[in-house]
Parts: sequence; structure tokens; C-alpha cells
Amino acid sequence: MKRVRFVDKTFNGCVNLLERLAKRLNVTYEELNLIIFVIGWPAVTVGLIIANLKKRGK
Repeated sequence: MKRVRFVDKTFNGCVNLLERLAKRLNVTYEELNLIIFVIGWPAVTVGLIIANLKKRGK
């Protein structure tokens, strides 16, 4: 039960943070979510993969 409470509190805290950030940036929660998780995160992942491959010399 304590783990579930921790997960719920963490999730709710993250949602609250995104809602406040969206309000400050004058976008909706959904738009900010899209920017972060559909555009930003994959772009960072691809960039890190490319940097790793370059470092290995491939």
C-alpha cells in the first residue's frame, strides 16, 4: 500500500508540475505533454544514440 501511495503522489506531483508549467508557457497541458514526450524525449534519445555511435567510431 505504501508503494501505491508513493506512485500516486509522484504521478500527481508530475501532473501538477506540468499543469503549472503549461499555464506559465501559455499552452495546454496536452500540448506540453506532446512537446515533451512525443517530440522532446525521442529527439534527445536519437541525439544520444548518434553521439554514442560517433564516439565509438561507427
